[in-house]
Amino acid sequence: MNYFKNEKGSALLVVMLMFLVFTILGLAIVSSSLGGSNRTEKRETEVTENLNALKSIKEANALIQAFVEEKENESDNEVKLLKNDNIEHYDSAILAFINGQNDRVNPEDEEFKTGNAFRLSDKTSEYPGISLSDYTRVIEIETSLYRQRVFITAMPSFLKYAIGSRGFLTINGSPYIDGNVYSNLGLDITRNAEYIYKNVKDDEPTALPAITENKEVFVENEGNITLGKIPLHPSEIKKAFDGNPIFNNDETTYVAVDIHKTFLEKLTEGGFTSENLPSPNMSDGEKQQFIRQFISKSYTPIDELRSSQIGGSNKLYKVSDYGLLYPGDTKIDADEIELEDDQWLIINGDATFESKGKSRMDVKANILVTGDLTIKGNFSFHSVIYVLGKTTLNNVKIVCYQDTCNNNDESDDAVLILMTQGFLDIARINEFTSITEDETEDNNNQISGYLYTASDAIIYAVGSLLNIDGGIFSGGNLIVNSYRGNADENDSKTGLIFYAKEGTRFSRLKIKNDNRLFLNQAQGLPKVNNLEVIPGRLVKN
Repeated sequence: MNYFKNEKGSALLVVMLMFLVFTILGLAIVSSSLGGSNRTEKRETEVTENLNALKSIKEANALIQAFVEEKENESDNEVKLLKNDNIEHYDSAILAFINGQNDRVNPEDEEFKTGNAFRLSDKTSEYPGISLSDYTRVIEIETSLYRQRVFITAMPSFLKYAIGSRGFLTINGSPYIDGNVYSNLGLDITRNAEYIYKNVKDDEPTALPAITENKEVFVENEGNITLGKIPLHPSEIKKAFDGNPIFNNDETTYVAVDIHKTFLEKLTEGGFTSENLPSPNMSDGEKQQFIRQFISKSYTPIDELRSSQIGGSNKLYKVSDYGLLYPGDTKIDADEIELEDDQWLIINGDATFESKGKSRMDVKANILVTGDLTIKGNFSFHSVIYVLGKTTLNNVKIVCYQDTCNNNDESDDAVLILMTQGFLDIARINEFTSITEDETEDNNNQISGYLYTASDAIIYAVGSLLNIDGGIFSGGNLIVNSYRGNADENDSKTGLIFYAKEGTRFSRLKIKNDNRLFLNQAQGLPKVNNLEVIPGRLVKN
């Protein structure tokens, strides 16, 4: 028997099935294309909004800078804005500026969301250390994506930089710099870190200095930049650093510190009065002697206090409600020193602050020292200190006052701001301590504060290991030496034994500038006649 297959219509089914498959595939491709197009469009929108927001932040900074420059020069009788009789005018001008004198300031919500505009608000009240009687103000810039606080303040320029010099700045070897770099006369960079061991000077080749991405290098005499004695054009500045710095010219006026003049101003705040001032023609030593003699001849103590109240080795006198005086050399070792923000501890002689053993000395006091200053041991500071002689920091650890910088509340931050007329010597900081591979371990060798000398300074971080959280600046020449890796003593030779390491973590000198730390110590800072505009950290909303 024959069986016949009936295949009529099967071809149609196959065709329809194939049509369905291709239709589904086509729809999937179209859907994918549309989704990709939407994602691309969304991504393009996000990138555009991000760029717009960053551009608005930059424009807001420029607008604030222009506002400050205009108000500084504005006066009917050519009196500078920073005169006290203009404080109300200054406040009203800032208020008007914040309330909106410009179409792009404090816009409507719809315009704000695009990132093309910004809002301004006054955040000064969040910083209890800022007095209404001074010119420091904090303005927050807010865009759709970012926030940034801008500090308007009358302060010396050295606080703006991680490292800087009004003379020549020489960087030998490989410090790690998180902040801007400044030099007035010239910048010289070499790979060889110099050190002194057993009274013999030597050097060791290492990496180039490292710098955080997009930080700025300012050199006023831009024709005097060298890398290993080879001249560099400013456009070649990246060749001199491990990193990606930007060369720039600081168009603002450098605001210097006159330590002798400021010292006398702070003495007046402490209860001393004098109509006689040292002649500008006097040498630094003559000015120092003039001030020491003035103090010794002109004070009338209200009361003799217990030396143990501050832990000094000399007699302590109350000169006024705002001034306490040690009339000669003194050594201070105490668990804690705490004075009011408007009080001054005056030492008419040499001063040694030494925290012996493992205990830490917490110092909250503004201090004037007419002689030399030595600091040894473990400290936390909330202090502005002026020194007419030289200053030595020997085997120290200095943190924010009572570890306030670790609480993430910048309104409480307070550190050491040290200004010395004489040589600044930083020595024997954790000698030959090794940097470990464990990135969770921090180096226990810190100076939280700003260190300024009107003279020359040399830093050796080859055997020593040092972190400076603040900045270091010299009114004269500054030489910095740092090795990247570990170093150890060598009993059989005069030189050290070196173990080179890769990565900025292993730089034996790290300097991080955080220019908001001074805000809670404005009362102790020098009085200057120019306002600075300092951008803070950029924060994503």
